[in-house]
Amino acid sequence: MDDVPLEKCGCIKISVYKSDKENGKPVFSIESDNDDLFDIEYIIEDLLKMY
Repeated sequence: MDDVPLEKCGCIKISVYKSDKENGKPVFSIESDNDDLFDIEYIIEDLLKMY
């Protein structure tokens, strides 16, 4: 993989909050800076909801 040139296509930011209204379960906020990352963002969101 070191020989493969890579181009950064964006960032995904995940913030985690604790909510008393959700019985102490973490609440996640996911933001991406590129619309092309929405599919990955949805996958991460689905995985975190299983947490």
